[in-house]
Amino acid sequence: MTELEKTLSAVRSEQPIGYGRRVLPCVLDNRVHLFVEAYSKASPGERILVGGGNDETLRQVLLVFAERMASLAVRSVAKNYLLDALVALDAAGWLAEVRDNLMVLSLINDAATRIGLIPGELFAEIIPFISTESANSFQTFLKRSAMDKSIEAMGYQATWNDEGFIYERTW
Repeated sequence: MTELEKTLSAVRSEQPIGYGRRVLPCVLDNRVHLFVEAYSKASPGERILVGGGNDETLRQVLLVFAERMASLAVRSVAKNYLLDALVALDAAGWLAEVRDNLMVLSLINDAATRIGLIPGELFAEIIPFISTESANSFQTFLKRSAMDKSIEAMGYQATWNDEGFIYERTW
């Protein structure tokens, strides 16, 4: 069993129901992080076999993970969470609901700006570790107008809860 398969098994062993509302960070965040790390090191063939494009539950977990990492990046002013979020979006695949991916990409873009990073430079760092399709989608997203890539246009708001900064869905 490869490292990617082991980490995927650990993610699948965790019950994902209510993941988005869990304390940040939680056990599932750590398991998904390990999966994302293994995914970024895996061969293209391995990635195709285990990516979220083949498993709707995994795709949803990866999207929620990316949302959560954007919030955590702002809370801790840490770029590594945004890099993990971008790899998770690649692993989730761009085959199903592209709008879901774009919505989460708006959070990563916003979080990068909030912590003083240039989103285009952040996205460029991850290009060697993601598919051509994702890289092209990320670049296309960056070309959108500021309004079209805003979190508000994508159905989110930036707010605070008892834990700290968090992005919340508005619809």
